[in-house]
Amino acid sequence: FTLRITEKLNESNFHLWRQQVEPYINAHGLDDFLGSPIVPPRFLTATDHATATLNPAYRKWRQQDQMLLSWLQTTLSSDILARFLGSHTSQELW
Repeated sequence: FTLRITEKLNESNFHLWRQQVEPYINAHGLDDFLGSPIVPPRFLTATDHATATLNPAYRKWRQQDQMLLSWLQTTLSSDILARFLGSHTSQELW
């Protein structure tokens, strides 16, 4: 993500912020991460679970989700971001 958002989300600019953020998320095909994402299973088999071998589809999903989460965090004012400490997925933040 290289697009910089000119207005970080604060107490009074939600609609302006959302107007900037949503088209960018949609253009990158990441809107599914925010609604009701279909998360691939972390492990495919019991052996994978025992050896901590992650499902490649889960790894890809996690990588994309974490990239979106970190980008969304950069669009929030520090006061708003402080409210979402502990969000582990982009959906939790959204």
